[in-house]
Amino acid sequence: MNSNPEEGIRVQRETMTDPGSLMPEVLIGPLKELIGGVQQDAGADSTHEDVRLYLLQNKKGDHVFHKYKFGRLVRSCLEEAVGGTAIQEICRTTAGSAMGSPGSANTLAQTVATKVRHSSEYVAFEKNLDKCVRAAAFSLTSESHRDMGGAGSSWTHPSTHIDCSFLSDSEDGEEQFAFLNLEELHQVAKDLEPKQPLMVRRKAFHALSTVMASDMSSGESWSFVRLALHSALSDPDSELREQGLHLHARIFTGASPIICKEIYISLALQLHNEACLLPRLSSPGGELNLTNPRLQFYLRKMRLLNEFQKHLPSFWLRAPAVLMEEVIEHTLELLCVSSASSDVGTIQPLLFLALLDSRAFWFQLWTHSFHSRQVLLGFLRTRFSSLVGSAVGHCLNYYKALQAGHRRRTRARDILSLRDQQLVLFTHSLSLLQSLLLYKHGRDMFPLPAVGRDVPMSMSDIVTLWVRILITASGSRETKMLGTQEFLFDVLRTLCERRTNGGASLLPAATLPILLSPLLMALRHPVEAWNFERLRYIGDLLSCLSDFTCGLSLLLHTKDGPCPAKVVVEFSMKALSAHRLFSRLPSFCTMSCTALLDPFLAMCGRLSGSDTGLKFLESQKYPACLSKTWREVSGWLERHLNSVPRDASWHKHLELISRMEEIILQSLLSLAGTPRGLLMLQQSGALNAAVCRTFSRHASALPQCESDWFSGNDIIARLSSCSPGIASLSKAGYVSSLVAELWMSLEFNMETTTQIPPRLPAMEPVHQCCLRPFLELVTLLSSSDVVVELLTGHNVPKRAHCARTDVPASLSDLIDCLVLLDSDEKLGALLGYESAHSLGLRLVSAAIVSLDSLLLLETEFSLSTIVLRIQAESMLQGYHSLTAGRTLDAPTLDRNRLLVQLGSLGGPGERHLPPRSLSIGGNLFPWPLFEAYPVPAAYAPIMDPCLLMQPECELLSFMQRMEKGKHNCIIQCKELFSKVLTESPSSLTPPVLMDFLEHLLPCLVEDPAQEVFRSPDYTVTHDQLTVTPLSPVQELGVKMVTRYGQRIGLLKNPVKAEHDLTLLHQRAHALLSLQRRPLGVDAQPTSDVIQYKHDWFVSTVFLMAGGNMDRSWHLLCALAPLLATALLWPFRLHASVHLPESVALSGLHPLLTCTGHLVESLVTSELPLLTSAFRMSGCSPAQLCQSWLYQCFWGWLDLAEVCRYIALCVALGADHQVYICIAALRHLQPHVLHHCHEQDLSPFLREEPLRGFRVAEQLDYLKRLHKVHHRSVLRDIYVMLGLKRFYSEDC
Repeated sequence: MNSNPEEGIRVQRETMTDPGSLMPEVLIGPLKELIGGVQQDAGADSTHEDVRLYLLQNKKGDHVFHKYKFGRLVRSCLEEAVGGTAIQEICRTTAGSAMGSPGSANTLAQTVATKVRHSSEYVAFEKNLDKCVRAAAFSLTSESHRDMGGAGSSWTHPSTHIDCSFLSDSEDGEEQFAFLNLEELHQVAKDLEPKQPLMVRRKAFHALSTVMASDMSSGESWSFVRLALHSALSDPDSELREQGLHLHARIFTGASPIICKEIYISLALQLHNEACLLPRLSSPGGELNLTNPRLQFYLRKMRLLNEFQKHLPSFWLRAPAVLMEEVIEHTLELLCVSSASSDVGTIQPLLFLALLDSRAFWFQLWTHSFHSRQVLLGFLRTRFSSLVGSAVGHCLNYYKALQAGHRRRTRARDILSLRDQQLVLFTHSLSLLQSLLLYKHGRDMFPLPAVGRDVPMSMSDIVTLWVRILITASGSRETKMLGTQEFLFDVLRTLCERRTNGGASLLPAATLPILLSPLLMALRHPVEAWNFERLRYIGDLLSCLSDFTCGLSLLLHTKDGPCPAKVVVEFSMKALSAHRLFSRLPSFCTMSCTALLDPFLAMCGRLSGSDTGLKFLESQKYPACLSKTWREVSGWLERHLNSVPRDASWHKHLELISRMEEIILQSLLSLAGTPRGLLMLQQSGALNAAVCRTFSRHASALPQCESDWFSGNDIIARLSSCSPGIASLSKAGYVSSLVAELWMSLEFNMETTTQIPPRLPAMEPVHQCCLRPFLELVTLLSSSDVVVELLTGHNVPKRAHCARTDVPASLSDLIDCLVLLDSDEKLGALLGYESAHSLGLRLVSAAIVSLDSLLLLETEFSLSTIVLRIQAESMLQGYHSLTAGRTLDAPTLDRNRLLVQLGSLGGPGERHLPPRSLSIGGNLFPWPLFEAYPVPAAYAPIMDPCLLMQPECELLSFMQRMEKGKHNCIIQCKELFSKVLTESPSSLTPPVLMDFLEHLLPCLVEDPAQEVFRSPDYTVTHDQLTVTPLSPVQELGVKMVTRYGQRIGLLKNPVKAEHDLTLLHQRAHALLSLQRRPLGVDAQPTSDVIQYKHDWFVSTVFLMAGGNMDRSWHLLCALAPLLATALLWPFRLHASVHLPESVALSGLHPLLTCTGHLVESLVTSELPLLTSAFRMSGCSPAQLCQSWLYQCFWGWLDLAEVCRYIALCVALGADHQVYICIAALRHLQPHVLHHCHEQDLSPFLREEPLRGFRVAEQLDYLKRLHKVHHRSVLRDIYVMLGLKRFYSEDC
């Protein structure tokens, strides 16, 4: 038998010592160039004979043929090989003769050429050249085959290599290809019959090998060719069989799809017949000896078939559909041989195919394309279902073998034990079944009968079986032999990630008890006895399952057995305690335990993202355990990081502990994914340290002023919605880093930190380079708590200018450098004045939408005075253009809008904010510029006195007739209120709603479920009252409310109204302070922020009463005991004694942890698109709702709508506050989706009021939400406020 090309090349290297000898690898490149050039010159459609004649003709012209590197290389080698011989012959011939005759030169050349051509050197060179060219040609053919997609199998036996070197040998020097007619082919087929002599068969096969593949396509000749090929493969002579196999390989490589199909079917039929005829070749123990020549050759033929299986998908798109159908049909017929029995040890084609392609890569390719998958699944459903049944049977057999505990004995590589065969068949069947389960039509085949089982196997049964195998075989050496264990895990993880049409996971719920059993066992054993590999597999599968809502619900809700979520949390808490053993555990256990924590803590983090999961974590005290473990691990690291260096294992140990600390730290911060989780994180005492540590770790690995880990993350919106969160961010350096980044984006080159010339004026409002830090600052300043924390006590720096090289270190410095430009030095310090000043103005404009932030900025910075002076100076110095000699640049328009915001209050119908850009048309800016107080009437018009009217109302008539204390009357009152609100909302003016509440409250107070707070003992009269004076922020709020009430017509005497409103605020503060917890050592430093905030609810009640302080005071006292005021009146529960102590002193208001948390929980199910948009933009619905509710929708809605909102929540129930917020978000949804795409969602939510939102128009939607979520929302409100004792199902 001839050797392969690589061996031939090696032998030639050893034998060729002559300098003129050629190497096959040297000829590959020149030969490839020659073929390409000849193809281009002779034509792509030229035949073999045309190319041969073309080369013979052009060989005579050196300028044509020898332009190729191949010709030059052969010529130089020829000169080196026979040049010396030619010179010796010339000298010997001319030594004794004269050269005078004319023909002597020609005669000499002929004589020398004849002698050289017959010399041994030339004969050796010619033979060597022939072999090298043929070997190089075969290498090019193999390379072309690999480029077409050929790939090796996952399991290769040493004897399965196909030697094709005989294709390059030509002993007689004849042409490789020949043309045989039909009679000659018939004679070749007869000569290849086994009864013919060996030499006749070899000669016939040689004639067959010269037939071109294209000549085999004839229908008449193919029957003889197929018979000849079949005879060659089954010939008794081993060398002839090998050559027949190589001929099949050559045809597969270069033939057309139709011929390849015929060859494939012929080979498949022969394998089918041989498998049926071969006797049982296994030992009594079921072992197979692959050194058996018959098995080896069968395996080689199967490998050739498998290689072509992998190439078939590239043919199907360019070939008729019948090709695909016939190939699939014959393949399945072959694999179904003996598939009715799952016994191993017999000659099954499936076993040999599994040995060569253990992952069934061929089947994956066939099911990947839709058209081939449909045909394949159709055959499997109708005619070849036994193949799928046998695959299931192989899985059952392997599981039984694992249960029996038989171990694989060490054998030679060529001996396949029974256990080896079971493992190989299981791996192949696993991949085959996975490819079926991933597609709906494949899943429809189940349940089906399985070999070895009486009851049909469903899809759930199969996946459950795989889970059992994974758990049973974890840690086994034999499953690692073919990577079966990791492959099985990958299959199960893929099923976890794949969703059905209903959104459910392909991993059935029946697998949960099986996955939980090792966890329950681990809870009863010490950490040292854990099987970490098995537990890691389980953790990764459960973690993949919890990635989706359906999988998370499976963990939280179970019918039978222990709750999966409870087991996961308990196991995670026990795994967290393992760090105490690390000092005496081996590094393998430390590494395994660290890797084990990652999926389980990730699962707990996903549980904290749902309302039910968060309640479960809180009941298990998981946050406290997590915080305690992090402190201990962090302290251990601090003690040992700077200790005396030890060996390399100790450093690896420290790295593992450090990795564990990072995992725990990320798990801590994942609790802040919801408002309630943020409260739990704050109560654990790890909020400040966790934020600082995380930011410092990520910022240290980034360039200066970059914090990409925080950017775009909605965790910033969570943390900035409360005082403790923003204090943690400020302490971590996030705020100063963000301020510096914004400044450097405006004034510096971020890469070189050098000043650059000012940019051209930006066409967009915010330059792209500043967009990210600007949006993050807007999100950060959305809460008034942030402004209080960052600006309280930071007065304007007493300096006349800002140096160009000075980077602002705080928010107050940034405002001073960008907004308060009251000197020429500050103006000159800005390289890009217009863009920088406009950006600062827009940042402040977004911040003062929170009215408490407006009051604080005005009090601390005198913002309106400075901005108004800058505006006046710019008008005096401006050039005459555009409108009335005014300069209408971007800063002027931004200052104009900011001054209107600072000087007036009101909703979208009560205040008109000027645009920031010029309009298109003749009148570029039809709005007056703000030059001096009062605010121009175009922006703050005098309202229609309809708010003062008190029309005849059916609701008030009923309230006056209603008998106090009757429950039915209260129900009728609520129904009538809803009816009037729907049919005639304009009749419910603030005075009417004031009367309505005065009649309704005495009835509500008698309901035990409504009166949940004890009324403060406060009965002093006005003359006896000693109150604390209001803070400057609160005084400014009183003045602005008075001006607003006078403008809309509700307050007639502004002087008296201001005095009465001040007194009402003082009384309300004194009333609530009686039930406020004292701020002790456990309180947060920012807990007492009440002095920097205005009580907008009290001001609303005062305006509803028309400035009547007594009516306002009595209504507030009547509202104080009710549940509704707990959330309507933000000051009511500020550090209140009615809240649990840990909640009251946490610094997080119930508006965030109760209403905000419930809003986010319902928005996830009611408005999923909105949830995604908020998350993508780094915003938080809870933070937005907190801003709305804390100032009672002032600035977002008109006062009439604000009063209807308050009356609705008091009359219909406290849970309607949650529904109002969801209705407002639903109203904004189209705008939110648009601005999320435009990447300016955060400024839009801050700058734009709720235009077009009417409480009456949302009443039907509120009723639907109430019907669906009433019980759960109201129960959660009672529980979160610590009032669970007052809750009943009849509430």
